[in-house]
Amino acid sequence: MNTSTHEELTMDFAKHIQNHQTLVDGYEEVRGEIRYFGDPRILVVAGPTGVGKSTLARSLVNNARRERADKIRRDPGYIPALYGVAMTPDSKGFCWKDFLTRLLIRSGEPLLSQRLPESDWENPFYKGPLANYRESDSAASLRRSVENAFRERGTQLLVIDEAHHMFMADDPKKLEAQFEAVKCLSTMLRANIVLVGTYSLLKIRELSGQLARRTKIIHFPRYDIRVDSSFHQFVQAFIGLLVELPVKNHKLEGLRDAVAVYKKTGGMVGVLKDWMTNALVKYYASDDENKCFDLDFLMSNAFQNRDIKTMVTEALEGEFRMIDLPSESIDELIFGTNNVEVTEKKSSRKSGPYFERNPVRNPVGGASGYSQ
Repeated sequence: MNTSTHEELTMDFAKHIQNHQTLVDGYEEVRGEIRYFGDPRILVVAGPTGVGKSTLARSLVNNARRERADKIRRDPGYIPALYGVAMTPDSKGFCWKDFLTRLLIRSGEPLLSQRLPESDWENPFYKGPLANYRESDSAASLRRSVENAFRERGTQLLVIDEAHHMFMADDPKKLEAQFEAVKCLSTMLRANIVLVGTYSLLKIRELSGQLARRTKIIHFPRYDIRVDSSFHQFVQAFIGLLVELPVKNHKLEGLRDAVAVYKKTGGMVGVLKDWMTNALVKYYASDDENKCFDLDFLMSNAFQNRDIKTMVTEALEGEFRMIDLPSESIDELIFGTNNVEVTEKKSSRKSGPYFERNPVRNPVGGASGYSQ
């Protein structure tokens, strides 16, 4: 085979979406929680890296459009769902202007770069140059444009991938303000919002009772080798990828090699697919006529143990945070056996009769505001 064919085969394998049980379960749970009537919902899909969260996010949007294909044919301007990515924040924090502008681009907003500044929308005498929309408009005006685009397009679902980038702050007040902005966006757009990201999104439910009430958290876990049914599903996903592997007569076997492969992935199918893709690139790039795509070759292209340790440690910490509290802890809180300490704020005003003012120096002479 020539090099171009090898590149095409590798690209096809990289683009392949391996269906597996966790992906199916996560998709069905999210779909079951979305409300198309009444108050829209905010859903949080949290899980470790490399489990297929981005695949889930894109599937939600693509399937929503596929299910409404007839209506889209009748009305080409109709967009039932939009997919957005929260970019990594800079030193100033998350950039809402950039995010909202990208949403407008995805919504097909016409003449996006030829818009006047909002302050000149109703100025019939404006003769200045057309402004760059992304730079001239404020986040508030962009938000109104997004609201209008959702209303005109009939969009009812917004899926935000890499959503943990929106909440990369240590200050609880900033975190709460960010989520309040998302909640307000959901209300104004009248659309369900699905936030997809790492376990960092779990900070949301620790901010306030209102946020905990308005948010539904859905776990997107890795496969656990300690649970037989879970490990069996990982093996099935591995076998599915072997079927798609564009190598004739490879020496890998799903059942025989599954445990060794699991150790290098931690049960994360996305990590497994990336690993196999990288190995495929190295396989086609090799000039060795006796090369063999077997377990030894795959292991030679695996992630380093330090990398695996980091990924698995993050996954274990997130899984621990997903465990619910025992009912006894709530009983102790409600029935007073473990009272919450409430500290009352002390007033800076000195104690005394309410009609007595605190001592201050009175202005004299011209400083008093009167002239002699």
